[in-house]
Amino acid sequence: MSDQSGPTRLERGAPGVPDRFRIEPDDYQAQLVGTAGDGRRFFITTPFEPGEEYVALFWWTADGEFDAIDVDAFGPRELLAETDVEDAIERRISQLGGFRIEPIEVAPFVAESHGTSFGFIPQEFSGHISVNLMPGDYMAFNDPWDSGEYDT
Repeated sequence: MSDQSGPTRLERGAPGVPDRFRIEPDDYQAQLVGTAGDGRRFFITTPFEPGEEYVALFWWTADGEFDAIDVDAFGPRELLAETDVEDAIERRISQLGGFRIEPIEVAPFVAESHGTSFGFIPQEFSGHISVNLMPGDYMAFNDPWDSGEYDT
């Protein structure tokens, strides 16, 4: 019997952690994923945690290594106007230049912004490894890493 109460964060390079995983565009959580005008890979998303809503733009180099994040923090959802998030997403889209929505293969990462850990973070729970979008844990990628499929 294990006394582990939750997932364990893993470092890149740990056994079972992928060097790259695939994100496929879809009509749900991965609508804004692809290649920016400058060749970098991108993903725009809306992470959350209790009491805080965000719009995040994750950047990877053309070869899929983590590059940077740009994050807008908004505070509690009940204080947000719908247009706040929409406007932030539009500002982030304008950063992309000419861009293509398309599948990308990128490295997991974790980066700090606004006192919070953001990223696609490798985790192990009960012997199973996944790469989870944080904060919010609302996308979990699993082996096979090149499938582009995720759990919510």
